[in-house]
This record gives sequence, C-alpha cells and structure tokens, in this order.
Amino acid sequence: MTVTTLGRSTATVVGLLLSDAFQAESLATWILPDPDVRPVLLARLFALAAARALAEGVVDVVDADDGPAGRIAGVALWFDRTVPPAPGPVRDPGSGTEAGADEEPDPQVVEVLGPQAAARWHAAMTAMAARHPTRPHQYLALIGVPRERQGRGIGGHLLRHRLRALDTTLSGAYLEATSTASRGLYLGWGFHDLGRPLDLPDGGPRVWPMWRDPYPHGHPHP
Repeated sequence: MTVTTLGRSTATVVGLLLSDAFQAESLATWILPDPDVRPVLLARLFALAAARALAEGVVDVVDADDGPAGRIAGVALWFDRTVPPAPGPVRDPGSGTEAGADEEPDPQVVEVLGPQAAARWHAAMTAMAARHPTRPHQYLALIGVPRERQGRGIGGHLLRHRLRALDTTLSGAYLEATSTASRGLYLGWGFHDLGRPLDLPDGGPRVWPMWRDPYPHGHPHP
C-alpha cells in the first residue's frame, strides 16, 4: 500500500469515502439519526472538512491495490497546530466554523446539515475544542476506511506513515477517540488519555481526548 499526501482539491471524493466509513459511528448517528439522509449529508460535511484540511494541513490517502487507478482505500485529515492559537474563538477544523461558546454554527454547515443537526454538530465541536491542547501539535481530525475494506490494516498504514514523520520532526499529535475500540487502537500507537473522557452535551456520545509525544527513536507500532 502506498500513502500519498494530496495537494489538490479532491474534497468531494474524500467526503464520500469518509461518509461511508462513519455511517455507524456514534458521533455521526447522534448528529444525523435518520439513516436515509445520513450518507449524503455526511459526505457534504466531510467534504467541507477535507477542503479545510487541504488548506490548513495535509490529507493522506492510501491508494487501493485493486480496481481503477486512483481509487482511494483510506484517508486521514491532519491539521497543523504547531503555532499556538491566537486569542479569540477556537477554530473548529472539522467543519470550518469558529467554535466558540457564544458563536453561531457556521452557515455552510447549517446549509449542509439543516438547523437541528448543525446545532448538534456545533455543540460537539465546541465542547471538543475546549479540550484541545494549546501546545504545538498535529491534529488528527478524521481517519477513515470504507466499510468493505475495514480490517485490512489500511488505517494502521496511514497512521504509521504520518507518525513516523512526526517522530522525525519531534512533533506531538492529538486526536479524539470516539469509541472504546478506537481508543484501544490508539493506545497501541503510543497515544495516551489527555485528561478525563468528555461526554458531549444533549445526550451525545463519549469521546476520549488523546495525546502522543514523539518517539525520537521510533515507536514499536503494532
């Protein structure tokens, strides 16, 4: 498997892949409980996230070994947070909104999701942003593999590629695990819990903020 870091606007393709990957994920089902509309609306939301990642970080993709050339088998969205944030509202890299407690949801997100789902998304992003570390780091906002390809080590391949680069540059990494299973996976890659778990408002799911210090001599990845 080959990891490619995208440098062109492929946000729509990335959004479709992430939508498939997150159909049954707890945060996605809480924000969009209707399974009939979830695939389309998630694809549009994640396309916004991918467009921001292309502007403010990197988008890593794994090319599929089968099928047409250029088909993507997995994707990870990383945001560069090596410069401490300026005073003011905390940026939500996942949707393009400025996630402050007194801020309104991003109009683009409202247009994509509708007012009710956008309000839940904004509440989740605001709560998560309040826990983001201020020390310099790279933020893994999303990593996903289509359901038909899960369990083949594609996500691990994406992680290994980027974490090796972060070890070389001595950069910390941060993410939010959205299930006990994903938390266990990230523990194996050198992440650890950063404070207590976060229960999202309005009956939302639990997430685990997690931090990884760089390993100058390499981490024994799973």
